[in-house]
Amino acid sequence: MVWLGSVIGPPASPEREVKMARILFVDDEPLIREEAVQTLLRDGHKVIQASDGREAMKMLETVPVDIVILDIVMPNQDGLETIAQIRELGDETRNVKIITISNGGTMGDSAKYLAWAESFGADRVLPKPFSLPELRAAIDEIVAESSVPAA
Repeated sequence: MVWLGSVIGPPASPEREVKMARILFVDDEPLIREEAVQTLLRDGHKVIQASDGREAMKMLETVPVDIVILDIVMPNQDGLETIAQIRELGDETRNVKIITISNGGTMGDSAKYLAWAESFGADRVLPKPFSLPELRAAIDEIVAESSVPAA
């Protein structure tokens, strides 16, 4: 579990100039999801949320996003299966960037899960607990190196 203090924080500093992105945040932990979403909204991103991979895939059918931030260990449909499905969609999600987050679930081995996520097509990985600056840095790097349009 990510402790609330490590995710939520003040808005990004005014000196932080970065394009804003359309983000889908997927995590089965309601507190993590809500706090992260509120932080990303304060930073100026457009954010939608889902509680598992199945719900995320339904959203991706109708809502275009630039970045999916995705937990790996979730009920119904885990993050690895979701990454594979996103990458299989082809043209519709070709430019979608994926950041995976994990604490390893009951196995407690986040490094193994995150390595698998990279092999499935994740663009960035963050072990839980992660800090707000780490999350912002991953988003900023993806936005800077890709063709993410201004949200």
